Amino acid sequence: MQMAGYKMHSEQTNFGLLVAAVVLTIAGCGGGTYGGSSDSGSSATPDSNQDTFATDRAFFDARVAPRMEFCRSCHVPGGIADTDDGRRFLLSRNPAEDYDNFYASWQRLGRGTDLNLILTKGSNTADERHDGGGPWPVGSDAYSDVLTLFICWDNPQACDLTTGGGEPITDELPLLGSARGSHLWFDYCEGKPDNEPVPQDPRELVVPGINTGKAVYMNGWWQTCQDDNHPGNCGELRARYDRGYRLVASDSEVGAGHFFGGNYTDAGFAFPASDYNTLWSAAMGLSERPDNFDQLISERWGMPLSQTHNPYPLPGEDPNQTNGGNGQLPIGLTHLRNEDGSWTGRLNVT
Repeated sequence: MQMAGYKMHSEQTNFGLLVAAVVLTIAGCGGGTYGGSSDSGSSATPDSNQDTFATDRAFFDARVAPRMEFCRSCHVPGGIADTDDGRRFLLSRNPAEDYDNFYASWQRLGRGTDLNLILTKGSNTADERHDGGGPWPVGSDAYSDVLTLFICWDNPQACDLTTGGGEPITDELPLLGSARGSHLWFDYCEGKPDNEPVPQDPRELVVPGINTGKAVYMNGWWQTCQDDNHPGNCGELRARYDRGYRLVASDSEVGAGHFFGGNYTDAGFAFPASDYNTLWSAAMGLSERPDNFDQLISERWGMPLSQTHNPYPLPGEDPNQTNGGNGQLPIGLTHLRNEDGSWTGRLNVT
């Protein structure tokens, strides 16, 4: 964060300037069975060693449905593929509707088997280009599974649901989406031992020349900002996380990082919790403190209340007798503590 410097005063009016500056800174496819294999509609998945599926629905659930998340990146209402042509193959946000939607899309695209556009575009063998690439190349297990399903729908008498039953399914991640800030390394190390080597950061592969012959264009090169960027193994990655959490998360942890104060116990920009307790009058212009003061402050400046214990003392409370106080600070503020864990009664911006 960056903020213009100014002299801190204890008066409520000048504290209001601090809050305003802080705010401006922070602002800176389920259903029936259509094939001829069975009319039960059971969605039970067979054992991994079992090659034969009782129904086309069971085959879909086990062999085709796991691939729908890739398609759902675009082929949903409001998605990139929600166009006149794209609506011929349209899923929904609800995976339970995938079977019905996949079957309806197959019908809209002319039924049939290997010439159906779902397969020809998914394998990039159609005359018209598939913007989502070719996730189901001819000869792959994905292609074979969808073809098997289409054969059952097109000609129930020729339906053979033993094809590919025992083969592993390729893990096809969604084309678009977000890990919501999570780094690949944390996803990779989930459930792995501390001595598991951590792979290269894939962003380091974005270097000059990477665009040559590629469909995806990188408009900037990756630059690593520290020499020891790579943690080596999952244990060191977790250790770095633990060391950095107190500094970055700042939810009233001992050693929390705060504005112009590093991880010290105080700073010139820190202010007493008693000033924060006046905002219902000084900043909100209310005649008395509302019962939902913490929530109103959070909503007023767009700083969500912390999901962890991030306390401040209410008027008259001793923070060292109330575990920091019975108020709850929003993300972006922290209650400073001494090295021994005791509470200072002073707050600051993270």
